[in-house]
Amino acid sequence: MKEITVTEPAFVTRFSCSGSACRDHCCKGWKITLDKTTVKKYLASKDTTIRTIAQDHIILLKKNNNHWGGN
Repeated sequence: MKEITVTEPAFVTRFSCSGSACRDHCCKGWKITLDKTTVKKYLASKDTTIRTIAQDHIILLKKNNNHWGGN
């Protein structure tokens, strides 16, 4: 299996979204965009969980290669 290196702030590993129970709502209304390559990888993932989530939640926008899908 190919390994990848992920760089992230230390708090990311401790974060857990509480969804509708969140008191802050700082991310409410965020629009997330995905590039074409990433959308294709998610939709073709061998992991059925990832593929199903992608199929159910990525909206294909096809505006340009950097703005291919979103939420």
